[in-house]
Amino acid sequence: MCLHARTPNAAESKELSRWLKRPRNAVQMRRGQLISLSAQGMRVQELSTTLHLHEEYVRQLLRQYNEEGLASLRTRAHPGRPPALTPEDESVVVEIATMPPRAFGQPFNQWSLRKLTDHLVGRQMIPKVSHVTIGKVLDRHKVTYQRTRTWKASKDPDFAQKKRIDRLYRQAPKDSVVACFDEMGPVQIKPQAGAGTTRPAGSTSSSTICRHTRPNRSGNGVNGIRSPSSSPPPTPPG
Repeated sequence: MCLHARTPNAAESKELSRWLKRPRNAVQMRRGQLISLSAQGMRVQELSTTLHLHEEYVRQLLRQYNEEGLASLRTRAHPGRPPALTPEDESVVVEIATMPPRAFGQPFNQWSLRKLTDHLVGRQMIPKVSHVTIGKVLDRHKVTYQRTRTWKASKDPDFAQKKRIDRLYRQAPKDSVVACFDEMGPVQIKPQAGAGTTRPAGSTSSSTICRHTRPNRSGNGVNGIRSPSSSPPPTPPG
């Protein structure tokens, strides 16, 4: 039997809406998302992948909510030294690390540990921690800095016939010379490899592929940040 959050009553719906619109911290935001998505029918495995939380932790929160209501999901003080980051905080770190910096208005294309830490702490998404702690979180979730493969696609219905240009680049006819004239200068149509923060190839934690096309520094290619995927990317055209 699938475990789902029960339908919230009127008072719980009002409080849950406040958690989602004006959360006090990442813990409250993630738990509000968890209850809302589960009540809409999302399964535990899908919640774990979407929110970057362990499946057993998701089940624990759902059982607490079903038995005791939203009050059981409020953060409470615990004896002893508190952890630097909660599971919800870590899920936010992973989510932001696998997204392009320019999506948040940053003037650079790739995260470093220090830049990622400054962004998360500066926007109060997580408590104040060092970049070393952020690095350990990414290591635990197997998020690393990798070279990525990119490709281009065309909406031109006559693209198949025009691909002859690409073939001439790759293999010129025998005893012939290929001369190229381009108003844009030394811009090749072949995709260039980029780099980004992602999980290793073959990870089954997500089935989404995100492609972000943008010029690199030399202007002759595109960089892509690829989210974890259970299947390899499609074969580049040509």
